[in-house]
Amino acid sequence: MTTISIDVGSILREVFLLVTQLKDERVALKEKVKAAQLLVYRALSLHPVLDHMHPPTGMLADVDWYTELRSPLTSGIFKKLGQNEHFKKASLLGDTGTRTRIMMLLLWIIGHRLSEDQVGKLISAAVGEALKRGRTESPNLEVELAQLDSVSSVLLSLKKMIKTKLPLPPDRNPFQGHDFRVEDEDKALPRSELWGYELPEEQQYEYDIRRHPTLLLSPLKDRVIIPQTKLTMLIIQWSACNFGLGKKVYSIEDINRDALWNADPPPAALWELLPDEDEANLGFEYPSGEAPYDIMWQDEPIEDWIHARFCSVYPVHGWAHNSFVRVLLFNTFSSCQALPTHHQVMAAVHVANRLCRQLPSDVWKYAEQFIIARSFLEWMKEDDLEPWDHVFSGWTSEERGMGVIFVDAQKWVQEQPAEYPLSFSDVYVFLTDPQVVCQNASDILSLPLIGKQQYLFDAANHLPDFDANTCTCGECALIHSGLPANLGSFRYQYFVITSPVRADVMR
Repeated sequence: MTTISIDVGSILREVFLLVTQLKDERVALKEKVKAAQLLVYRALSLHPVLDHMHPPTGMLADVDWYTELRSPLTSGIFKKLGQNEHFKKASLLGDTGTRTRIMMLLLWIIGHRLSEDQVGKLISAAVGEALKRGRTESPNLEVELAQLDSVSSVLLSLKKMIKTKLPLPPDRNPFQGHDFRVEDEDKALPRSELWGYELPEEQQYEYDIRRHPTLLLSPLKDRVIIPQTKLTMLIIQWSACNFGLGKKVYSIEDINRDALWNADPPPAALWELLPDEDEANLGFEYPSGEAPYDIMWQDEPIEDWIHARFCSVYPVHGWAHNSFVRVLLFNTFSSCQALPTHHQVMAAVHVANRLCRQLPSDVWKYAEQFIIARSFLEWMKEDDLEPWDHVFSGWTSEERGMGVIFVDAQKWVQEQPAEYPLSFSDVYVFLTDPQVVCQNASDILSLPLIGKQQYLFDAANHLPDFDANTCTCGECALIHSGLPANLGSFRYQYFVITSPVRADVMR
């Protein structure tokens, strides 16, 4: 891995200046947010774990993360990662930004499957550990930072980012593919497969990443990490292979006293030790590793995305393509935590049509941002009293169709550093990867892009074979040969014909 030098002194001086700037009440709010982001990024770039990284090993050794994350990430296999707001802004800081991006990615990997509280502690500990380098010059620096609201909002934004889906290609993403199943992540590893138990007890360190997530970010001398769960094993394997962090050891002779840490990775065969009944379970991600509506979300116009994700299955086409209607309905939802009724939809359409005749559309586009921000404030107030019950699999098909009202709010969240309800974080998965939270729901299986995942329709929704003996006209075989292979595609094609009728009805 390419070494990137870092002038600790100069970065610390910038951190001190930013802290002083943030304390100045005269600084405008927007400038405070920007200064707080720079402060956190520069602090993360100082973390000592970055100095312990070595060239990656194993089957992913072709990826030099220092080189990859130094680029703007505007194209190629890491394009979606580059679209993340924090990664985008850190790219403007040169080599300091590269170190920041690597640290953020490492925290994302370690914290993604942890609880909200654990992720918050992980980020705070990482920033605090980084700033230990400056304690001699400013021993109260960590305390001062903790008292700054603008810094706290950036840390909260990072915490929410870590809980969202990791935007890496399937072969680089530890939470996709056959190596990871959410139902297996806390399963205990067989003690008989862990050679580390042959060591004297004082040299063993039994490790569960949920109990001590920061362990892999600091030195562990004279002891060997023995992973206790499949999730812990996965993070250790990925950190060692991709970042050269620590060392995987297979015997006492392999132990390196100078390594950041040594860990006992069980035999590779353990990755395949899954119960037979789980083979048909789709698990956390698609077997292909790609959630089709997630890809389209990143690459296509939002109205095209809405048409493919909602209009193709739910009778919402007549109003769902009006962003002001969607925002008004989202505002209604936020104040009462209840999806809009048909009457409320019609009222929103009426209000939107009246208002949009009075002022240009760009004025209302600007106003939508303020309505969404205000809606989130209402949501958080309501959420404190009674948290939102968002079990999407328990919703009716009609309720899932109403989920289109969250689209603009999700886009706003991805573009703003402002605070939003933690309960909203699952909405992105519902919108872009609905099969994860609504497995086997008929309306979800009927979505056209999911319908293209042929394996989903092998058992159900497969058109019956044609029986030539029942034909009396001689044309049935030709007609049957032109039909699509599954009902998902059939329903999509049928909707193309009938959507103008539905739109007229909704008007």
